[in-house]
Amino acid sequence: MTTIENIYSDYVKYDTTDLDENDCLTIYWNADYDKEKEEYINKELNDLMGNEYRYNPENGKASYMWVEEFKKCFNYELGNKLCIFTKSNGDGYFNAWKEEDDERSYDMYIDEEGYINVEHYYYPFKTETPKYSREIVKIYIKPDCIYNDNIYNDIKEKKEIKEKQEKINNYEMAFKNLKSGDFINFDRHVFLVDRQSCNKYKVLKVCSKTIKCEEVWWNRPSMCKTRVVKKEKLQYHLKNFGFTITRE
Repeated sequence: MTTIENIYSDYVKYDTTDLDENDCLTIYWNADYDKEKEEYINKELNDLMGNEYRYNPENGKASYMWVEEFKKCFNYELGNKLCIFTKSNGDGYFNAWKEEDDERSYDMYIDEEGYINVEHYYYPFKTETPKYSREIVKIYIKPDCIYNDNIYNDIKEKKEIKEKQEKINNYEMAFKNLKSGDFINFDRHVFLVDRQSCNKYKVLKVCSKTIKCEEVWWNRPSMCKTRVVKKEKLQYHLKNFGFTITRE
């Protein structure tokens, strides 16, 4: 079965003959026509590939994984814009040219984040008396496609990794700079020593292997017990739970 998931792994090929001279990558596939049956041998493939360079949202999700090959051919880097013009003069292929950043010369582009954006036309109505007139408008949209899904997931993953590293850096810096008089405010109750949990502690003394602190219970001074916490135990909680360090 031919689907958007396997068209590039099983059917599509690339021709780089005009790459150096004309900045052109050719994307082609088998579009043989059965004259007796009067239909394409692989009609599904031909229909799907039509949506790969002339995107129509009504035709469903596309793939656009050929963009990855185009990026490699022209050394695309994040933060840059790469403009593309596509055209086909027959069945079984389309050409993709690298173009200058001029809207008159391209029909799609890879934006600074890596997403592919394609031109899209619509016809808003203007009310006039006594007739209606039509005016064509061109905008660029991000097609619903596997390629853009991959870009989104990649950005999301990098963001999560960055946030995780920032969290580690924050807790390491906070732990390193911890001193007497600091208040550790956890976003939830934690168990630093025994089964008695608390969400706020005042640092009394920082030693080489332990930290002496006091539980903070507002309006309940009798519950404010002094605790001697192992540094490893406090590090674990700072790493795994949200917190702030304040001085009051």
